[in-house]
Amino acid sequence: MPAASAFKPKGTYDCSVLQAFTGIRVYVTTFEFKAHHKYSNGLRGHGNALSGKVSTGRYKLVGSKIVPLSGRLKQLHESLLIQTGDLAVMDSKGHFTSLGCYLRSSGTSTTPTTPPSTPPPGTPQFPLGNYTCYHTVRQPNGSYDSQFQTTVYFWNDGTYLTQGSIRGGAWSQHGNTIDFTAGSNWSDAGYRHDVGTWVPGGVAMPNASGSMTGSQYTFVLRSTRSNELNPPMSEFAGSYPESYTYCRR
Repeated sequence: MPAASAFKPKGTYDCSVLQAFTGIRVYVTTFEFKAHHKYSNGLRGHGNALSGKVSTGRYKLVGSKIVPLSGRLKQLHESLLIQTGDLAVMDSKGHFTSLGCYLRSSGTSTTPTTPPSTPPPGTPQFPLGNYTCYHTVRQPNGSYDSQFQTTVYFWNDGTYLTQGSIRGGAWSQHGNTIDFTAGSNWSDAGYRHDVGTWVPGGVAMPNASGSMTGSQYTFVLRSTRSNELNPPMSEFAGSYPESYTYCRR
């Protein structure tokens, strides 16, 4: 399904920021889209109405992006990436901000939901919650440097959050494999096509240095494409040798 099919050109989208440690979304603003590529920005009101307009403007669709031609988004040099469950606000450099916009239904603000990630009968459930992730990079002199890389938070509704992104996307468990089908870990816009492996007994990060030497990690991220880095498809290969991403709760 094309990404643009997730966008309703006459929809009202409430935008909010996720507080990573509480899992609570904090409302920020609302966009109301209209016919003829027009939109308004303001505060949410009753039904699909805006209570206090801040600006009006026009936009165009460029692939899976909503590119403003005028109005508030144009003033802020921002655009909207059309994803499966939301409109992700992006800055002038194409980086994700922490703001996500969700289609309002029946006068209420909604958040993305997907079927719960349920493993096959008899399979242990992947532990949900916050994972702190690290990786190791080989330096030009042959030494290794281990460092913090990101955080990943998993919820039981099939959504997840990585540092610097918004809650959304989609993940599911198949045995000890954690598959991503949308969001920051599976995004053409971010050049990320990753898959996770749950290691219940823990595994060490190869060539770990400093305080991470000997530490055990229960979740490992790797890319599924050879031309991607951070994490790579193969460890310590290519011109920028680094490990997979190793995470622990």
